[in-house]
Amino acid sequence: MKATFRIILICILAVASGITGIANAYQLFGAEDIAPCVTYTQPDYYGTQFQAKLWGNSIWWEQETSDGYTIALNQATGYWCYAVLDSNGFYTHSTYRVGIDSPPPTIQPHLRRSSPGGCEAVVEGSALR
Repeated sequence: MKATFRIILICILAVASGITGIANAYQLFGAEDIAPCVTYTQPDYYGTQFQAKLWGNSIWWEQETSDGYTIALNQATGYWCYAVLDSNGFYTHSTYRVGIDSPPPTIQPHLRRSSPGGCEAVVEGSALR
């Protein structure tokens, strides 16, 4: 019952404060054990769906697939792809689409930036510098 109440409260706060509010609300109420998940639909013919777990803190947040791969949105195509780090250490998308392609062997689960900073949604060329 307590967990259900937390989830409902987190959802209300998230809707009220936007998507970044999900990570903030879930941390604020100490619900680390109840990681918020979002279901995304890829823009392919089949409408391929996958779930992503949101995590982070009050300053930045990131998303991972259920098997732990960090993801990034390719804004040009609309596909969510497995994330890689660019030459500046920021997340960018690979060419491998989540739920459609298998993650490439060169990408390890739980990809992390060495120094997260700024307000970051994991989107192509992310990190507001």
